[in-house]
Amino acid sequence: MLEYGYRKFRNNYFLLFRFSIPFHVFGFLHGALAALIYWAMKTNHVLPTGQVASVLSPISIGLGIKGLTNLNFYSISSKPSSKSSSNEDIQFIPVGPKLIIDALERYCETLIENSHDQYIDKHVYRSIDIIKTVDKGIILQHMQRCLPHKLKKIQRMAFMQEIEQTLKENNFDLYYGMRLFVNQYGLHRYKRLIDTLS
Repeated sequence: MLEYGYRKFRNNYFLLFRFSIPFHVFGFLHGALAALIYWAMKTNHVLPTGQVASVLSPISIGLGIKGLTNLNFYSISSKPSSKSSSNEDIQFIPVGPKLIIDALERYCETLIENSHDQYIDKHVYRSIDIIKTVDKGIILQHMQRCLPHKLKKIQRMAFMQEIEQTLKENNFDLYYGMRLFVNQYGLHRYKRLIDTLS
């Protein structure tokens, strides 16, 4: 959960723990598999005994579960039948735990991304209702002030130009500009922007 959440949703990472049931299911699947492996190894007396080992063994299996689920005993290559296809079109199908876990992860990741997007959209639409009477020029000024201080001047200018371009392309619908801001800098910074405008 920690690795996937931070890799895919770095700006809104902690939100996943609050609203995304699929995110918890994703973690539970790996946890259940780690518990099963630990139980099997303990039952067969593979694990070392002692006070330190009784603490370190479950931790090491838990931390290593991502590596265990990526085990691949063999790969079957499938190449499209067309003669014009290049080597880049060759697909490798893993044979091992990776095959099952990849299928589960793909399904969970789709659900996580959908629940994340729905939550963000709902929040953005709600906040736009609060600031819809505020002049768009003032909104853009405050948006620039809410950007991270560590950003260089050229990065600030490029982002603000991207926001203005997005608004122009979408008939100055605030949703698209605000959604771009949330995607780039996270919901916590966006909430700060709305607080300053309301």
